[in-house]
Amino acid sequence: MDILKRFGEDAEYAALAEAVQKGSLPVLVNGLCEAARCAFCCALASDAGRPAVVVVPDEKEAYRLYNGVAAYTGRAAVFPARDFVFDAVSARSRDFEQARLGVLTRILSGACDLVITVPDALMQYTMPRSVLESGTVRLARGERVDVAALTARLAAMGYTRCELVEGAGQFSLRGGILDVFSPGSAYPCRVDFFGDEIDLLGYFDTVSQRRYENTTEYLCIPADEVLFSASALEKTAQAAAGLASRFQGDEKVLESLRTECAQAADGIPPAAQDKYFSLVYDEKATLLSYLDDCVVLLFETSRIAERIRAFSWQTHETLELLVEQGRTTYTLAGVMQESDALLAALAGRSVAADMFMQAGGMFSYRAQFTVQANPTSPLTENTALFLDDAKDYLAAGRRVMLCVSSPRAMTAMEEKLRGAGVVAYPYDGTLRADAVALAVNDGSRSLNGFELPRAGFVLMTDAEIGAGGKQKRVRAAKMKKSERISSYADLSVGDLVVHANHGIGRYVGLQTVTTEGVSRDYIKLQYAGSDCLYVPCNQLDLVSKYIGSGGESVAKLSKMGSSEWQRAKAKAKSSAQGVAKELIALYAARQRMQGHAFPPDDELQEEFEAQFEYAETDGQLEAVAEIKRDMERAVPMDRLLCGDVGFGKTEVALRAAFKCVSDGMQVAVLVPTTILAWQHYQTMLSRFRGFPVKVEMLSRFRTKAEADKIRKQLAAGEIDVLIGTHAMLSDSTVFKDLGLLVIDEEHRFGVRHKEKIKKLKTGVDVLSMSATPIPRTLYFAMMGARTMSLMETPPKNRFPVETIVREYSPETVKEAIEREVSREGQVFYLHNRVKTIHQTAEGLRAMFPNLRIGVGHGQMSEHALEKLMSDFIGGKYDVLVCTTIIESGLDIPNCNTIIIEGADKFGLAQLYQLRGRAGRFTRRAYAWLLLHRHAALVESARKRLGAIRQYNKPGAGFRIATRDLQLRGCGNLLGAKQSGHIAGVGFDLYCALLKRGIALLRGEKTSGVLRANVNFDFIHLGEGEKFSVDVSQADNYFQEIRMREISGNNSEVVGAYIPENYIPQTQLRIDLYRRLSMSSTKKELDALMFETKDRFGPIPDPLKFCFYMERIRIIAETSGVLGVETQGAQLKVLLPGPGGGEYFRLNGHFPILTKRRAVAKLQEIEKFLTYTLPSIRKK
Repeated sequence: MDILKRFGEDAEYAALAEAVQKGSLPVLVNGLCEAARCAFCCALASDAGRPAVVVVPDEKEAYRLYNGVAAYTGRAAVFPARDFVFDAVSARSRDFEQARLGVLTRILSGACDLVITVPDALMQYTMPRSVLESGTVRLARGERVDVAALTARLAAMGYTRCELVEGAGQFSLRGGILDVFSPGSAYPCRVDFFGDEIDLLGYFDTVSQRRYENTTEYLCIPADEVLFSASALEKTAQAAAGLASRFQGDEKVLESLRTECAQAADGIPPAAQDKYFSLVYDEKATLLSYLDDCVVLLFETSRIAERIRAFSWQTHETLELLVEQGRTTYTLAGVMQESDALLAALAGRSVAADMFMQAGGMFSYRAQFTVQANPTSPLTENTALFLDDAKDYLAAGRRVMLCVSSPRAMTAMEEKLRGAGVVAYPYDGTLRADAVALAVNDGSRSLNGFELPRAGFVLMTDAEIGAGGKQKRVRAAKMKKSERISSYADLSVGDLVVHANHGIGRYVGLQTVTTEGVSRDYIKLQYAGSDCLYVPCNQLDLVSKYIGSGGESVAKLSKMGSSEWQRAKAKAKSSAQGVAKELIALYAARQRMQGHAFPPDDELQEEFEAQFEYAETDGQLEAVAEIKRDMERAVPMDRLLCGDVGFGKTEVALRAAFKCVSDGMQVAVLVPTTILAWQHYQTMLSRFRGFPVKVEMLSRFRTKAEADKIRKQLAAGEIDVLIGTHAMLSDSTVFKDLGLLVIDEEHRFGVRHKEKIKKLKTGVDVLSMSATPIPRTLYFAMMGARTMSLMETPPKNRFPVETIVREYSPETVKEAIEREVSREGQVFYLHNRVKTIHQTAEGLRAMFPNLRIGVGHGQMSEHALEKLMSDFIGGKYDVLVCTTIIESGLDIPNCNTIIIEGADKFGLAQLYQLRGRAGRFTRRAYAWLLLHRHAALVESARKRLGAIRQYNKPGAGFRIATRDLQLRGCGNLLGAKQSGHIAGVGFDLYCALLKRGIALLRGEKTSGVLRANVNFDFIHLGEGEKFSVDVSQADNYFQEIRMREISGNNSEVVGAYIPENYIPQTQLRIDLYRRLSMSSTKKELDALMFETKDRFGPIPDPLKFCFYMERIRIIAETSGVLGVETQGAQLKVLLPGPGGGEYFRLNGHFPILTKRRAVAKLQEIEKFLTYTLPSIRKK
């Protein structure tokens, strides 16, 4: 890139490059500003002609630098540090280990020659080159592969076999189809085998499980950085046995050593893998082992030296405790290179770059260079100042290049420059001293502006320094909102379920029952007493998971044949019809209401959105588009925005707010807590800077005089955006022209606020936001009472929060805090009792006398709380001991550890929100859920803690909402009077009754059809021998005649079922049966067929007939037909009518089918229902 070549025009830099080429290192470089670091790294690596390793003090700086470097090269990567595993844990995240292996693989393939890392990662031992090379599997189309040997090898490489591939390091095998997700790839791959030959490879989406792009080859790298070979396991067993034989101490520790010995002897790697790391690999390898001839660039060497000392101290402290306990030895747990060895390895290849004359005393430098690079004023700070700077640079003889974010921005900038008397031209490969060269910076990259005085070159940008670059968005396959939500309610053995006709039962499992030579899959349900019900798999739409207030503790199993269930269902149906009337009235009132239609986006809106410093996710862009469409309609918007913690809901709301303000109307942002209001206020001040938008806040942080002044300005229209808590709902708060109401954390507002909010909403566009919406809100949105946008795409480089559930102990608290503080992070310590919170803080101060510990709770004065939070965000405290005041929306990127005392006392959604306060930046985050000693956990608390560990991936908010509903009940729908009916029949069935009631009131033609009955005598629902009729079994003469008529027409008889050899996994078969029976449109059914073929291979004939039958059912329901059946050649179509309906007859006779083959018959029936019947009924 031409920008990089400009460095070579600086004589001092040229001398530095020559020194690097000759290996005259280490050297010291001064004078380099932060804005020029990215270009400097790339220029020096290029001029040196060899790979470069860039070391920065922390992960935040590493990813920021990477975003900037991506503007110059696509061959860079971040090599993160991993967490050592010295304790046995039931589950752990391997994201960072897999990211490290991915970088090492790129280095070996020659695809990466600039690695950005931190001191910890440099010191940690990793998988040797020889092991990584031999452990990598390349799959290519046309190659022959032994599938059994391949799956065994994947397991040995650390991959986990599962039914559904949802994350890196997993694989599944279904017949001739292998799904695998290599940590070295951004996408999983689906491999189709034809025999032992790879016939097809394609990427697929983990959410929808649908393939979207084919490829010719796929590389599977090891899924775990610590892989125990057979010989390593043998050594581990011996070492554990030795430790156990010498052990004297806690019986629990001795038992764990014996367990590790037995497991290793059985070929199972120890969970506490790093206790035996020295036995895993014969060779000690680090990142530098993969880059023999690299140059190392060190930024801020004094901080790097301190990070090395802190990491060494913390690791040695941990090992010392383990050794004292007899759980390992220093020799066994050789997990890292010592600091002296690291410095010796760096000395002969390092370039230390510091802004000033300091270098931390790391080396004796052979030379010192001064590369002058000064920052420029970014365009977003001040346009007038920017234009003045451009003039000054040209007057001084500088060659100026200006990079903007889009072609539209370049045109606008050219006009501004010319208006200021500055000549500008599109960059054509040349730079002139009398004009500004304009270039477009690709949206996925970021450039920071800087000046090279000696080279006479200036780079100017319209992006802020240090803002971070936009990154390439990851493609995600589309999935219907209903699919996303319904897929989270999977059935498990033992779950309570509701059968629409028989009531509440318990799901026992899938069973195959053989009757008269025909085998058929059934769902077995257990009812009160010894009653059991076998439900055919094609009727799974009648079965739903029981969700009701109180869950299993309140619900009781129904007794089959009793009238109790019918009475409960009738009451619920009557209740649902009443609720339906209310909802219809709400819909109608909303549609009649006149709102404001905002105009389409203008250039100012585009400019505002272009200045967002991160790459928008697909979910964000889709949500923004949906919200804008609503705002541009004259009907008031009422939209629910569901997105996980940290997924960018605030930015979506800001774009809607800017659209509103741009049209001269006001925006109200309602939040539940004072702290959240203050943080939103700070965010908006920053985001709207440079635009004509006035933002104010109304909360306890304002004095009465300040609040009165704000209200006066608001009524006069002098304030564009007002952020406030419930104080904003007072009668004295009057807007001049309110156009948009944004409600953040909607689920936090109580009933007493609802009426006031309703008054504010009248005729106004409303956008509600929540990460874990209350389930009734989610269901109403699905039924159309409210429109909904789902954001399920996590930001790039967002890692899951590592969740650890332990009994409270001072040692655990010390470990958690030391781990975070050693990497210059901050800690939330949640103690939810104001009475004892200061006592807890004093205990922590005694434990950590050198740490700065603050205390925050809701009973503090407004200004004290504001100052505390401001100081904590500013880094003046290491630990904040606080109550749940931090729960809602608070965003502190440097706080990546949260410790929650008494975690069993919190609700599931509350735990999820609290855990979400950590992990909001690109580094590993930890949530420590601590239980008080000997605390007797109630069953619901035990389930909550289990669920919060299970739902650990970004995007689990909807799963949490659904699971929380099952644990604590669904509450009320439109009022307390509904809750008893919901508990009686379950939430799903109640919603189904409500949906039908709405359809009846709307007069929809299918409202009377819950499900069309389809029964063909030439298709038996199961597997068995060819169907035959034994007339000797007839009860009477007339039945014998009918049976002879059926058997005598020589029609083909076929089976409709899912063959077990096609989908061996029981749960997946149940899921497909359920999705088949719940398909409601032909389009949905076709999509399901395509997905099934893609996931499991060519569809066998029995399953094709399942699809055929469901297709005819859908056509019948769409036509208002109650049932379709065949009897021999007769086609019987049941139409709505008195007494349960009446059969269609043509001239007094049933229609006659002329075809004999099953497929042809089905086509004939479909044609009759689609064309013939409607045309006759019209006459």
